[in-house]
Amino acid sequence: MAALFGGFAVILASAVSVAAAAQGGAAGSGGPGSQADPLAPRAGVEAKVSPLAEVTLAVADLDAVARFFGDGLRMACTRARLDGEPATHFRRHHGLAGDGPVELLSCTRPGVPGAARVRAVRLGPEAPAARPGHDARLPGGLSLGFPSAGNAALLERIEGLGFRSSAGLTNITLPRGDGTTYTVGEVHLLAPEGLYALGIDRGEMAPVGPIDHQAGVGGPAYSGAMVTDLEAAARLLGSVVGFEKRREVELESAGPEGGLGLPAGTKFDFQQWFAPGAASGYVILMRLKANARPAVAPGGFAARGLAMWSFEVADDLGLRAQAARAAGVAVRAGPADVPDGTGCRRSLVLDGGDGLLVELVARTASAC
Repeated sequence: MAALFGGFAVILASAVSVAAAAQGGAAGSGGPGSQADPLAPRAGVEAKVSPLAEVTLAVADLDAVARFFGDGLRMACTRARLDGEPATHFRRHHGLAGDGPVELLSCTRPGVPGAARVRAVRLGPEAPAARPGHDARLPGGLSLGFPSAGNAALLERIEGLGFRSSAGLTNITLPRGDGTTYTVGEVHLLAPEGLYALGIDRGEMAPVGPIDHQAGVGGPAYSGAMVTDLEAAARLLGSVVGFEKRREVELESAGPEGGLGLPAGTKFDFQQWFAPGAASGYVILMRLKANARPAVAPGGFAARGLAMWSFEVADDLGLRAQAARAAGVAVRAGPADVPDGTGCRRSLVLDGGDGLLVELVARTASAC
């Protein structure tokens, strides 16, 4: 697994140093940068879990995904195919219907520490959409966030490929730890299969992750989900995955011009969860207080959309499975050694609620 996700101790150290440099103080040291930025990590913590390592999409068209993430967001994308018993094993472990080969696409950002991998698994054309029309009122996996050095150039490149944004260039005002506010520039790109891909420019604040300045973009640095049971989702992230909550606020939609197309005045809970010591690779939980819609598809790998978050862990997956059950979280599969298109991983798949799967992957090498 170390070859796949790259040991997470290196990712944590790199992310912390980036945050410290950008804020003009040692992250978590109590200096002005760490006090002003609520997302800054605390120093001297030991993590048994990586930042977000991989996001898996269930898709109908791998070519469209490669065009969006490869050509548009300048990631390096490669294809893989599983046949025979490896394909059967993969389908059984992940609850992927059908038989025959499994086609995969993997997009990475080489040389940029802390960037999560985007993996796509092709479903049959009969699979329903989990988020038709990019409807943000539906529950489940919603978004990926990319640190940007210039959203205008990013939007122009994406539109040149035939994709579009929901609201053009927008801004959002967020609180600092000292009670003041700062402005974040955003662009909500409409990625394949109902996914929002956000370009995030934090201006004077530290970026949400390291940026490849030649490409003008970095990441993915985070992923978000719309949840119906915020307490259960928080319990999974905190008690089972081992993340820590660094921000909890209530936000209000500005309407369609706000990017997610929510009715104006819609209030929603907003939480940001990080691996201890990390400045990037976080996850966002959102819960609508009004205007929510029920799920229209089963989620996971039974529908097209954002299917799974993956995190690398340093401890025993059997113990993690016990902790999950004790916290009331259903174990969907594993622990088991599973082919993944680049090798094997030892995987535990948990029910994250609202159709989203959460995978814990052992750092130790595995063999299928």
